[in-house]
This record gives sequence, C-alpha cells and structure tokens, in this order.
Amino acid sequence: MAAGAAKAAWAAEAAWAVEAANGLTKHYGVWIPELYAFEAGLWLYWLCDQMIFCLARPVLRTHHQRLHAEGAPAVWWPDQPTRYFFLHGVQVEAWMACDVPTTWRPEQVLRIQRVDQRREVLRRYGVERLLGCAVTVERATRHIGDNIQCDYTLVEVPLGEGRTGRYLSFPDATLLRQQGQRIMLCEGVPNTCQTVEQALHWRNDGAQPQEVA
Repeated sequence: MAAGAAKAAWAAEAAWAVEAANGLTKHYGVWIPELYAFEAGLWLYWLCDQMIFCLARPVLRTHHQRLHAEGAPAVWWPDQPTRYFFLHGVQVEAWMACDVPTTWRPEQVLRIQRVDQRREVLRRYGVERLLGCAVTVERATRHIGDNIQCDYTLVEVPLGEGRTGRYLSFPDATLLRQQGQRIMLCEGVPNTCQTVEQALHWRNDGAQPQEVA
C-alpha cells in the first residue's frame, strides 16, 4: 500500500515537472528577440510610448577586474565621443590617465583634492620623483598594529613663485596590512608643522600644531 502511494506521488511530481517545463518554454519564447539584441551588442534600453531608446555596449579596458587604462579611456563607444577614464577602478580626469607624467609639476599633483585620485596620480608620477625636489623636515617610524611599522616623512615641497607647502608622506596602511604593498601617499599638512608627531595629530585629530608639544 505504501509502495503504491509512493509510486503515485512520484508520478504526480513527474507530471508537474513536465507541465512546468512546457510552460517555461512558452514564456522563454517572449525573450528571444531581446536575447538576439544583446548578442548584437545591446547594453541598456528604455521603453517609451512611441519609441525605444537603445544604448550599445561600451568597450571596457580592465586590469585585475577593475576599470583601468593609461594613455586611453577605460570606457568608450566606437561611434560616440563620450569617454570615461579610470586608474585601478578610480574615475579620474583625462589628463590624469593620458598625459605623460614627466610633464607634470609637483604642485599640479599635490593640488588634487580627492585622496583616491591623488593616490593614482602619484602612482604614475612617482612619489620618489615628488620627494626628489622636496626638503626633508623629519622622518619617524610608528607602529600601526599587527607588528607593522610605518615610515612617515614630513617634507617641504616647492610650489612655484616662491611658495612652499608641507606634506606628510607615508605608505597606504590598508594595502600594507592586507597585501604587503608599499604604495606611498602624500597628504598636505599646515606649514607650521615642525614634526611628524604634529602632522599626525593634525591629520588624525584636527589638533593644531601649536597644541602638540
């Protein structure tokens, strides 16, 4: 009796599966034209009352699964003038990705406000080249946890027209911890900073240099 009930239940389940598969096949047919469109290069589309707006798939340049291209746009359309520039996944201005770094001036690099953009431009320009024209004010080493030592350098960089600016140079702590990479960063600090300790307190706590002994 139990075996008969189990066989009947199995047959019912099998019949339901076949019916469901047939129904899905009919519904899938509705999407066939869209599949052809995507195969032909469609990326996005908008349905309106009397027309359809379609956008072709862009050309993408990537590095380690992040948008990246030096000397060229990372996102572009062959038949459109629109271009987007990225360095290691960070969207940047065209000159940051395409210009030859040796033509840049230190003040041009240091004026970049966004930290992530400044980091990528410094990668191309080279912190060593930046520090090559700087005067070292002080060097110091600090522990940042997990027995990792971080070297900080307080420098004074000529900005042209007799002006100077003070900057704190140090490795990216996140990359240093996670990947062991020493990608150097540079952040502006007040010109009144005389020591690395004053620069760190200003950067981390907002303390004015005169408030730090």
